[in-house]
Amino acid sequence: MTKEKNDRRPFRHSLNNQVTLGLVFFPIITIPMTGFLWLVHSPWLLDIEPVSFTAQTPRPFTGPLTPNNQLDKAVKLFKNHIVGPESIEFYKDEMYTGLHNGWIVRFKEEKVMEPIITLGNSNYEYWDEELLGRPLGLRFDKSGTLYFTDAYNGLFKVNVTSKSLTTLYQSSQTIDGKRALILNDLDVSTTGDVYFSDSSTKFQLKDAIYEFLELAANGRILQYNAKTNTTTTLVNGIAFANGIQLSPNEDYLLISETFRKRILKHYLNGPKKGETETFLDNLPGSPDNIRSNGRGGYWIPLCIASPPTNKTTAALLGPYAYIRKIMGRTIYVTRSILQYLDYLVPLDYTKILIYNIAHMRTYINMESKFGMVIEVNGNGEIIRSLQAPDGFVSHISQVTEHGNNLYFGSPWNGYIAKLAL
Repeated sequence: MTKEKNDRRPFRHSLNNQVTLGLVFFPIITIPMTGFLWLVHSPWLLDIEPVSFTAQTPRPFTGPLTPNNQLDKAVKLFKNHIVGPESIEFYKDEMYTGLHNGWIVRFKEEKVMEPIITLGNSNYEYWDEELLGRPLGLRFDKSGTLYFTDAYNGLFKVNVTSKSLTTLYQSSQTIDGKRALILNDLDVSTTGDVYFSDSSTKFQLKDAIYEFLELAANGRILQYNAKTNTTTTLVNGIAFANGIQLSPNEDYLLISETFRKRILKHYLNGPKKGETETFLDNLPGSPDNIRSNGRGGYWIPLCIASPPTNKTTAALLGPYAYIRKIMGRTIYVTRSILQYLDYLVPLDYTKILIYNIAHMRTYINMESKFGMVIEVNGNGEIIRSLQAPDGFVSHISQVTEHGNNLYFGSPWNGYIAKLAL
């Protein structure tokens, strides 16, 4: 009997080791798996449902896209005095733009800056973006009235002489049961109607990283009717609706679909009225505000541009919807923890982290700073490109041709770039 018991000791010792190892590794394996399943399937977390997207084979950089460094010849105006001049417009040779601090400003002789109007409270810090307001698209009508969109507040027009403000549409008003959460660019017709983009009906600008990770068609084009003072939906189902440009005859509207790297064409009149088709696709970057070149063609900036040898984050993650959902919810959980900590012990540092973690500018900073704009004709054919391979001018949101110069805006740069033609 004693011998049999002794013979069993190695077996029992081995069994005890296996049990011990099991107890050690069980939580190591199950806790991450539980967290993973919770991030993906929990109904109490962020509502994000990414769609799979496969980018096209990049265009070759030949012909009008042949590599160049034309943008390196630009000069930088107002460097370190402004931040985020998204849209640039001129009236009577005076330059206007909207800034990250919520103000629309005017420049005289490219030197003196004069504040025109803000919708927010200037006492707030930049991380309180929705309280500061964020003017994005700007346009003048023929009478000199300035129309603009504020990402958080709505559509407005202002008399730049008296500085009196008129509200045309407030973002708090739902359209087809949905709020406009990122009002972006616009254009004004000769009749006073305004076409403007709502980039997302799901996430605000301060949460735009979720919109990027979802890559869904949450955007739309809205139309403000000047006669009836009403706003309706013109086009639905656009993956981050962005730049807007009426054709010279106002018979169609060009629309930047930023997350699909293409320009859409929506017919306003004629036999195709109401139809939407692709005007130009497979761009070498993500298009932003479209503007006329005054010769029947258009300037299209690529806010996130990349040469064929580099893939953007969107192209790399596009096919992997599951991964993007986990990333989105991880950001959401991290941000929620930071918000709770800030509630317990308010600190500016924590507020900065809360602001940056889900803002689009954080994602942009991870991308290549390759700068690029393209010029296209009325048929959607690329006829010229201006590039900055080393990022001397990058993250361009608009090209405004005025006189013999081009002016380049950006949502994040601390300057306006100017290039002589």
